[in-house]
Amino acid sequence: MTDCILAADIGTTSLKVGLISMKGDLVSLATARNLQKDARFCGSNWLQTLRFAFNKLKNKSECNIIGMCVSGNGPTVVTENGLTIRWDEETPILDDFSEKDNPLIKFSLFLPKILHLKNNFPKEFEKSKYIFSGPEYVLYQLTGNPITILPENRYEAAYWTDEALKICGIPTEKMPPFVEIGDFAGNLLPEQSKMLDLPKNLPVFCGGPDFVMAIIGSGTNSVGDIVDRCGTSEGINICINKQIFAEGFRTLPSPFPNLWNISLLIPNSNKMTKDGRVEVAATGIKKIKSILQENNIILSDVMVVSGGQGKDNYLNKIKAQKMNLKIAKANNCVHAELLGDFCAALKGMGYFDSILDASKKCIKKVIQNY
Repeated sequence: MTDCILAADIGTTSLKVGLISMKGDLVSLATARNLQKDARFCGSNWLQTLRFAFNKLKNKSECNIIGMCVSGNGPTVVTENGLTIRWDEETPILDDFSEKDNPLIKFSLFLPKILHLKNNFPKEFEKSKYIFSGPEYVLYQLTGNPITILPENRYEAAYWTDEALKICGIPTEKMPPFVEIGDFAGNLLPEQSKMLDLPKNLPVFCGGPDFVMAIIGSGTNSVGDIVDRCGTSEGINICINKQIFAEGFRTLPSPFPNLWNISLLIPNSNKMTKDGRVEVAATGIKKIKSILQENNIILSDVMVVSGGQGKDNYLNKIKAQKMNLKIAKANNCVHAELLGDFCAALKGMGYFDSILDASKKCIKKVIQNY
């Protein structure tokens, strides 16, 4: 029987789970569409969707599941009863903050959504003991432990600070404490072990936002590395060694210390034609290459693809041609988020000292020939 990690990623439209061997090979994969009888409470269905997806996995009997890790879409906000403010909902900043206070709120990816929840759903906000940021809601249901996964210390302002919470009138006790990717979330609760047919007291580990887990699981851990996350939306992420700000691009800390991530975001790219999608991405690559050259950074000639659209060989072929890049898959798999979960679990289990070590040693970029 092969030792495996159970990795789960909560996407915008579907949830995927994978059994990954200790060699980093995807043994089995299953997906299930998120049950959204009421989109406003879609988070309340994530655990049931996880069960459906897990029940669809093949080769379970051949695997000895020794750990589990959960990641998911963000920045999404969920209350204890599952009321959900999704990452793609527009939540404008209110005008009733001073010029001094507003930057603390505008810089946060979460506070506008938490304020939207507080102001538009006051009963649910008041009644909820904790407010969760995405996958932490499922981890809470699995383990009973409230946490917030901070991708890296530099992300605190992009989440929230005590000062910013005070300005917004949000009680600090509602916001679960920060932990790191790969930290131990807790053991699987008996009732969840029974529902999911998983080993009793299975250790569960912290994943994080899906785009961060894709960076880890794609091996985008050296300056110039590129990963194209292409699912419901698309984001081309490049590893850089300093902050670079450019119009049309977003710069955030990398999950790896002393590195940064600059990204081109293409919302709802799955609704575009293939040629149109590639044209936008190729134009962005051309622009970022010029920006990086100005900063003495050389863009890699290999781009890792991740996500559902990454399985489209025709799309990958025209990307390679239009962008003049080689296309690769991490460990020959397009689900880099799951591989990121795998790395996080191994770090949590003590196999590696850091997420960076796990990413460098477990992830190999396999060039695709089209």
